[in-house]
Amino acid sequence: MPEPEQQSAATTPRHQEIGIAIIGDGYAAATMLIQLDERGVDPERVTVFGDTPPENIPNENVSLGSGKAYGTANPNYRLNVRADLMKLRPDDAEFSRWAETEIDDGDAATHAGDFYRRCDFARFTAETLTKCASSGGWGKVRSRVTRLTPDSDGGWRVMTADGGHYQAGMVVLATGNPDGNPSFTLDPPARDRLEDQPWKGVWDRTLKGDERIAIIGGGLTAMDILTTLFRHGHDGKVDLITPGGMLPPMQANWPKADEITPDGRVTTAHRLLRLWRANLPDDDWETPQWQSAFEGLRACLPTIWHHLPRQERIRAGYRLSRHWQLARFRASPQTVAAARAMLNSGQLELHSGRVEAMTATDQHAHLTLTNGQIMLADRVMMATGAGRDPLVQQCHDDGLLPRAMQGVEVDHDFQVYDHHWRPTQGLYAFGPPTAFSRGDVLGAGSIAKEASALADRLSDRLSVRMGEALR
Repeated sequence: MPEPEQQSAATTPRHQEIGIAIIGDGYAAATMLIQLDERGVDPERVTVFGDTPPENIPNENVSLGSGKAYGTANPNYRLNVRADLMKLRPDDAEFSRWAETEIDDGDAATHAGDFYRRCDFARFTAETLTKCASSGGWGKVRSRVTRLTPDSDGGWRVMTADGGHYQAGMVVLATGNPDGNPSFTLDPPARDRLEDQPWKGVWDRTLKGDERIAIIGGGLTAMDILTTLFRHGHDGKVDLITPGGMLPPMQANWPKADEITPDGRVTTAHRLLRLWRANLPDDDWETPQWQSAFEGLRACLPTIWHHLPRQERIRAGYRLSRHWQLARFRASPQTVAAARAMLNSGQLELHSGRVEAMTATDQHAHLTLTNGQIMLADRVMMATGAGRDPLVQQCHDDGLLPRAMQGVEVDHDFQVYDHHWRPTQGLYAFGPPTAFSRGDVLGAGSIAKEASALADRLSDRLSVRMGEALR
C-alpha cells in the first residue's frame, strides 16, 4: 500500500482490477473524467494515475486537472487564448461565464478579448470536477506510470514508479505535453544555472534585479518568462535565442470562422500547402481577418492530417512546421506588450540560432551557439517546448509501438497502433501524444472534442466487458 501520507479516501489499492486507467492527471485527464461522468460510467471503475499531491498536502496551485499548462500560481502567466475558447466540454463557453463572477482580474480585458491567468483556469477546472456526480469516487494513484504490459485476456498491467502493479481492462494515455529536455551538451557544473522547468513559475522568487538572463526558445513559455521579468521591474540584460529569431504574434479579436471544406481529398503535402495558400488572405497575419481564415484551416486539419500517408505528414511537417507554429501559438496582448516594451528599451535582444553546448564557471554560464557565437548569462531559462514522454519512449523500447514513431499513432477510434501497425486492443490515446497522427490536437477546444468522442467508445466498451463478465 502507499505510504500513509500519500493515501486519500479514493486511493486505489495495488492489484485491484481497474475498468479504465487514465494515465495523466492534467487537463486532458480532467476532460476525460467529465465526459465519462456525463455518460454515467461508474466512478469506481475509473482510476487516474499521476503525480498530483494529495488534498491534505497542498502544493501551490497544483490540483487534479491543472497539469503543466495551468499548475502555476504565478499571476504573470496568462492564457494565450481568450476566455470563450477555453473549454472543458466541447462547444460550451462555461469558463467565460464563470469568470465574470469568480475572477477579480483588472488586467484581463484587452482589445482581443479577455485573457485570464492560467491559475484561474486551474481553479475553474477543479471546481468543475467537484460538481461531477462522480466527484471523489474516482480512484487515484499518486505515482508516475513507468511501464505498460499487455495481458493475454486483452487487458493491461500498469506499473508505477513506487513499485505498484495494477490490472486494467482499458488504458487511456492522457499524458499531455512532457517536460522539455536539453538538446545541447550540458556540463554538470552548468546545471546549477539552468532552469529547466520554468512552467512552474516559481523561479522568480530567487530573481536578482541585475542578473543577465538567457532564454532558450521563443514560444509561449518564453513569453511568460519575459512578462514576469517585465512585471518584476528586472533591469538586467535579457538574451533570447530561437531558430527563427522571432517571437509569437499577438492574438487578434477574430470572428468565428466556418470550417474550410477542401475540394477533393487532400492526400499529399503539396495539396495541403496549396490549400493553405488558397485560403489565407494577403493581409498582415495579425489582423482579425487573417487569423479567422487560419482558424478555419486549423479546424479541418485533424481530419486532413489523419488521412495523409505517414511520409506525406513528414513532408508537410518539414515544410509547414515553423510557420504553422508561429501562426498557431499566438500570445496574449498582455505578454506581447511586455516583450515589445523590453525590445524597444534595448533590454531584450533576439538572437537567431540554436544552442550547441552549455558550460559554466564560478562567474557565468557560457552558451555556445551553432554559429560559433558564445554568450554569457547568470541564469539560463530553457523554454524549448515539449520533449519525449518517458512512458511513450518505454513503450517504444519494449516493442509495443512502432520504433519509427516519436509519439503515438492512433486509428479513427483512438486505438493505439502496435509495432505491426495494427490497433492495440484496450490501449487508447488522445491529445498531444497523438499529434503526428491527428494533427493540431493541442488546444483546449480540440482536446475536449476528442475526449468526448473517445468517452463514447470507452463507455460502450466498458458496458460490453461488464456484460461478458456476467455471463
